[in-house]
Amino acid sequence: MSPPASSSSIPPSLPSPDFLHLQSSMSPQETPELPSTLLSEQDENNCNWVDISGKVAEFLKNFERTNDVLSRVKDEAVPNLKALFVDVIDCLTNINKESGELLLFAKKENEKLSSTNFNLTIGNGVLIDHDPGRRNKISSSNERKYLSSLGRYQPKLDIYPTNTDIPTNKQRRFNPVWYEEFSFLEYSPHKDAAFCFACILFPEGPGRCNASSEWVSVGVRQWHKMKSHGQDKKGKLLQHFTSESHNAALSDYSNFINEGIHVDILIDRSIRDNKIKEVQEKEYHSKVLRVLFDVARTWSQRFTSKQ
Repeated sequence: MSPPASSSSIPPSLPSPDFLHLQSSMSPQETPELPSTLLSEQDENNCNWVDISGKVAEFLKNFERTNDVLSRVKDEAVPNLKALFVDVIDCLTNINKESGELLLFAKKENEKLSSTNFNLTIGNGVLIDHDPGRRNKISSSNERKYLSSLGRYQPKLDIYPTNTDIPTNKQRRFNPVWYEEFSFLEYSPHKDAAFCFACILFPEGPGRCNASSEWVSVGVRQWHKMKSHGQDKKGKLLQHFTSESHNAALSDYSNFINEGIHVDILIDRSIRDNKIKEVQEKEYHSKVLRVLFDVARTWSQRFTSKQ
């Protein structure tokens, strides 16, 4: 079983006002600035996955508007080709512009995440580290709930370290392919060692009197002994993930997920959806304001030129 990973809502489909398609004679350099209050909201440094999700949701509306253009062409007895090309160019221009902005935003946030070590902090001390080689012992329900929300730590590196204690003619590195066969397997770059996610969460209890600490706190790194060689010589992976102690930990983990954490996850998903809609709504209204300022300045310039 895989671990998971006050607001206003908006209609399923935001309207696309006709004035959003108005073309202005202004150059990009003349684009009016939005009020500082709105800009300050959008330029905050604490943007996260909620922001990018909302921005993507609003960005995808461009494709729905493009589809509306095509639908009008299909329904018209005599299609207006000039209007078609103007609308298509307008939609594609928005898609091109906003996709570039989204790409830059996503790259910026990804760079922040790349240098972030996800952990749970209480006071000044780190309680849980996502890397199993750095974790303290898991003992409370809150700790298990937090770690379950993070999920298994299964980094995929370009090159894994070599265990020089293993002969050169044998498997000397961790192999990420093992994740696919043993889903609760974790890898620690800090220790260059393998761990078991379920056994770390539930290391004690019935059926674990003979459990080995190497999959919980020490770490396994005899890479040449991980896979089985025939039916008579089981590898360390198969030995552990079919063992009584692992199955007992897995049973406790399944009960914990089914009986407790799923309620919090459902509530969290509802809050998450509403927050994404809030960001989407803010992005939509930001576009509307930009167009209104654009149109207002254009008409102002035309009126001034006639004086």
